[in-house]
Amino acid sequence: MSIIALAGGVALYFARRYLWSLHDETTRALSGKRITESMVAEDVTDMPILESRREAYAKLGVQALVAVPLEIRGRPAGSIVYYYRERHRPLPIEFKIAEALGHLASAAISSAELHLEQQQLAGENARLLEQAQESNRSKDDFLAALSHERVFVYAALVAGGGAWMSVMSTYNTATQTSVPPW
Repeated sequence: MSIIALAGGVALYFARRYLWSLHDETTRALSGKRITESMVAEDVTDMPILESRREAYAKLGVQALVAVPLEIRGRPAGSIVYYYRERHRPLPIEFKIAEALGHLASAAISSAELHLEQQQLAGENARLLEQAQESNRSKDDFLAALSHERVFVYAALVAGGGAWMSVMSTYNTATQTSVPPW
């Protein structure tokens, strides 16, 4: 999961160098624990799970965070992490807003994935329909050719039937038998 939006006065250089990797590692650390509930670190130095990032937090001045897991279509898929430059205990309403934004992000990503799958299935269905129509055209062409050949053979038998009968009667008269020897 990558950062979708970044705000809060962090210099772009620091954001690229530290915060994005910090976010990715925090997400991995939290996702690795398969957290299912939001997490608050009022002081990042007090949380053992964040120990590997303390140096980066110190360089950026990050002292607190709130992490909200993202569950995409029933599976953990990352998190949204809110960073604070001072010790911070979120008010209950802040915490609820953070969770609501996490749920909205999860729903938006799930919806986008479903839309993409639907487009892929529609493309596959169109391809299969074209293939079925081509097979149907080939079958129709074959049946038309077969019907034409059948009519041609039948017409030849009907038109040549008199000639066949005369050959048979000549044969019968010459051999004096009613059944040809072949």
